[in-house]
Amino acid sequence: ADHPYLIKEADDFMRIEDEPDKVYALVKDITLPDSYEPLVFKGTLKSLDSNSPKSITVNINRPDDEKPVGLFTYVAGNVKISDIIIRGNIIGNSIVGGLAGETGASDDNISGGSSFTNIKNEANVEGVNYVGGIFGQSWNYGSWIGRITVSDLHNSGNITAIGDTETTNTSITGYAGGVVGRIRADMTNCSNTGDVSGLYSGGIAGSARKITNSFNSGNITSHTDDASLELDEEESGDEE
Repeated sequence: ADHPYLIKEADDFMRIEDEPDKVYALVKDITLPDSYEPLVFKGTLKSLDSNSPKSITVNINRPDDEKPVGLFTYVAGNVKISDIIIRGNIIGNSIVGGLAGETGASDDNISGGSSFTNIKNEANVEGVNYVGGIFGQSWNYGSWIGRITVSDLHNSGNITAIGDTETTNTSITGYAGGVVGRIRADMTNCSNTGDVSGLYSGGIAGSARKITNSFNSGNITSHTDDASLELDEEESGDEE
């Protein structure tokens, strides 16, 4: 087994900037400085003791940033993240999430077999479009659809997608979800208790492929006349 780099303070976390594909384990709760700029991550991040998840507190205010915004701007490669808690306040532009703005990028894809499990977001997350507690967007880059694990993701922060008031095509803006703004992987055992507001809003996802065994108890506000949850590829979900 890989021996993880231990994260005991913010400086330890910043090692990711130089070695984004290594194994890291949180042993204490940490708070990142207000000067923190979101990184790309391609490795494994977990709490050393899975029965005692540790937290990362981060405050990000980048409403004009053209890149995805979150603790990580995006995650790619064979990435595995589990047993952590995100706290703080995160403000971005388009594609904003508590954990990561995006999984994969058009020129830096995520690998099949990647997994995201037992992650909690308590941060408030705000952006224009594709905003979620865990991910802003987990979309279609290559052939990995259905081959990554997305389970036991939980959000209690308030999620807001204000939408682009200048666009004439409102169908491409304002997606908000408690867990993810838009996703093309299956989701299971997820929950949301935070308030979600957007043009297209869902307790778990603003737009999703398939959701099972998941629940929402937060207040959901959609500022359009049509559905609050859009399911991709005519898949039905079990969201309540």
